[in-house]
Amino acid sequence: MTRPHSLRFLSVILFSRLALGGAPTAGTPLIHEVPADDATTPTRLALTDRYGKGIPKDTGQAIDWLREVAEKGDAEAQFNLGAILEHGSGVPKDSAEAAKWYRQSANQGFAHAQSNLGMLQLRGEGVPQDVNEALKWLRKAADQDNPGAQYNLGLISEEGNGVPRDAGVAVKWYRKAALQGFAPAQFHLAICYERRLGVTKDSTQSAAWYRAAADQGMAAAQFNLALRYATGDGVPKDGSAAVELFRDAAIQGLARAQLKLGARYEQGDGVAQDSALAVEWWRKAADQGDADAQFNLGNMYAKGRGVARDGNEALKWYGKAALQGDAGAQSSIGKLYAEGNGVPKDCTRAVEWWRKAAGRGDVHAQFNLGIMYANGEGVAPDAVMGLTWIDIAAGSGNRIIVENRDLLERQLGPEATLAARKRAEQMLRQMSVTQP
Repeated sequence: MTRPHSLRFLSVILFSRLALGGAPTAGTPLIHEVPADDATTPTRLALTDRYGKGIPKDTGQAIDWLREVAEKGDAEAQFNLGAILEHGSGVPKDSAEAAKWYRQSANQGFAHAQSNLGMLQLRGEGVPQDVNEALKWLRKAADQDNPGAQYNLGLISEEGNGVPRDAGVAVKWYRKAALQGFAPAQFHLAICYERRLGVTKDSTQSAAWYRAAADQGMAAAQFNLALRYATGDGVPKDGSAAVELFRDAAIQGLARAQLKLGARYEQGDGVAQDSALAVEWWRKAADQGDADAQFNLGNMYAKGRGVARDGNEALKWYGKAALQGDAGAQSSIGKLYAEGNGVPKDCTRAVEWWRKAAGRGDVHAQFNLGIMYANGEGVAPDAVMGLTWIDIAAGSGNRIIVENRDLLERQLGPEATLAARKRAEQMLRQMSVTQP
């Protein structure tokens, strides 16, 4: 089919997006940490507080000394020795030996040892996996108000690990630990109120428990509370408060918080607009492998915002995101090649990248791929295939795309239009099956 010379098509749609890491939704926190161990218990308790001065400073000597005390039957020393062996603090990790010392301490009623022994039994580390034994030891510790054990019993009940799944029971255990100030339990209790798990949905309660955990420095709670302030969910809407909480979490290295903070600086939302700071925070997240941050960083280099315009750098960061399957990044690489921005202009490669992105549902890539087929750029001219891709893209409702589709349909006539629509339906069915 000959190329239609009179089409008023754009060469490409120059749309771009700002990847924010997903919109905050009431039922789906973006960060969901599930620490498994008793996080209140340090690897070693303060030995000088327990046993007085004169503890050797050399790690090996200190462990030998601790073993000597443990062998004399001191439950706290037995627990500490077990913790050192479990985590490999100054000695090779040895879960079996850790379990032995935990058991001796646990049999004397030491709650921390009961909790940690329960977790080893649950995971089958150093001892045979035995959910019933795990539950026995965790409940013994929980009955002594050990918050780590209470928290882990909450997780087990929520997930149905060896017991019937019961969100109400999970909430009971989370609340016991949360009221003792245990941040992971406070965090999960907030999620329960947010998701209506075992309790009535209550955004105010959810925000209050996120606040309790956030005030203890828990990055995930700071992030989720920031989302609440950004949207006014359970707290008054406050962009500045959101920024401060995103920053608190970002400083701790939480990539999604770094992504959000960068977006706030780029948009001037709750903070003075500063593209250079947006780039700084996105780079931190991008270096951790966050695909959205890599995409945004590529955009900034492509446009010269906050950094000098540099097509090669844009291609590098788009490429990192594209390798993770980011359709927007794949589409943007196609745009770089189509324009010759920092790379030699290459319509064939542009088509290759747009085809990847189009298959993953990127509307701009679908439209641009249709343009390339219709105009015979980077691919053999095929107006029906061009109309097919444009028709798929028009499903987005974008006015420019719809106008171009309607124009091409009038020029090609009803027979070609019907053929393109049938092909589009087939391709959409196929994409719905193959898209990840």
